[in-house]
Amino acid sequence: MSEDFDGERLSERVFQAVIGGDLNKALEITLEPERLCRERGDKSGLARVLGLQANAYQFRGDLAGAIRKFEEAEGIFRELGDKSELSEVLGNHAVVLSRQDDYAGALAIHEEEERICRELDDKPGLSSCLGNMANALSALGDRDKAISILKQKSKICTELGDVDGLIATSNNIASLLAESGQTDTALEVLRGVEAACRDGGLDDWLCAVIGSQAQILAARGEIQTALARLAEQEEIYRRNENDHGLMACLELQADVLLEQEDVEGALAKLEEEAALCRKVGKLDSLRDCLVRIGTIYHSENARYWAVESYQEAGSVCLELEDYPGYILTLLQRAMLLIEVSDLDEALMHLEEMERFSRDLADPENVARSLLYQAYLFITAEVPVAEALRIAEDARSLALEHGLVEFLENEVEPLLKSMGRL
Repeated sequence: MSEDFDGERLSERVFQAVIGGDLNKALEITLEPERLCRERGDKSGLARVLGLQANAYQFRGDLAGAIRKFEEAEGIFRELGDKSELSEVLGNHAVVLSRQDDYAGALAIHEEEERICRELDDKPGLSSCLGNMANALSALGDRDKAISILKQKSKICTELGDVDGLIATSNNIASLLAESGQTDTALEVLRGVEAACRDGGLDDWLCAVIGSQAQILAARGEIQTALARLAEQEEIYRRNENDHGLMACLELQADVLLEQEDVEGALAKLEEEAALCRKVGKLDSLRDCLVRIGTIYHSENARYWAVESYQEAGSVCLELEDYPGYILTLLQRAMLLIEVSDLDEALMHLEEMERFSRDLADPENVARSLLYQAYLFITAEVPVAEALRIAEDARSLALEHGLVEFLENEVEPLLKSMGRL
């Protein structure tokens, strides 16, 4: 790459844009360097730029876009035989797969990353890799192996003098112990880690440990103690202007408040979380938060606010190219509109759901959109023959594609209610 676009300088500019909350700028910064690298045939520089773009996509919440960039970068680094750079990109790629809940895929990539790190004697890289492998193993239900790997990571952190790594690993081990039902042992581990964090002035890790304690306490039914811990965590995040940490804290507080059936308090936390997601451009988190807010409003019969939340969630899904998510928001809005007898608007949403589902070759959601159109027609007191025709189309599609559960749980009950079965 040219002197104007050296890798370290570009990486720093992207990083500053990310921590500044301007994720669109983080991506835009890389476009001109990408063009120049392609124009000059600078494969190594191009692969590095692609890796930065992938990270920008990831922070923005566009995981599919991140994966495309990682895969292109990996291909170039393999071609160049650059194992050190390949290892780093593999690790980031695997983390994105974990965020998509593809833990088996993530683990397979981490295993290749681990082999390269051991071959290169890259202990910092290996430490990071082992931590991420443990996360994937835990998600797959293999807690014992996850703990074993975390103990390997602890040894490496000790060799490297990595205090942050040791604290993070101890925190993760405690979480796994708690998941296994060993909550007293987990809390004991966390108390030791908390003391180390306070002594070292490590606010970020202190907050992480407090969050882990709060989750364990809430699961044990010690709700007030859990909320008190989270209030302290929130105060630290606000003091340090840590928006990302504050978002996670607000979400966890909402979980605990809902356990207490404090819906108003939970919604206040989630609305603030959504506002922070908008501020920093965290689109995937914003989508998830809005869907959750909509679901709560729906359960409270606040249908107007539920529709508003689902509508914004749908717009975010389109921006992320999350078309299955968009289809779900269309259905959620249509169901709410049927409940308030706004049938024309509901039909418009269901027809759009049908079009999107056909474009995506998604027969189950095509059939589901038809089924709800039939239900809408029954509600609107349209001649039964028209509603029945559409329901039969849904049934035929379900049979054609072997959608047994959908047929049994959704199609046949409606047809029975119409006296067809």
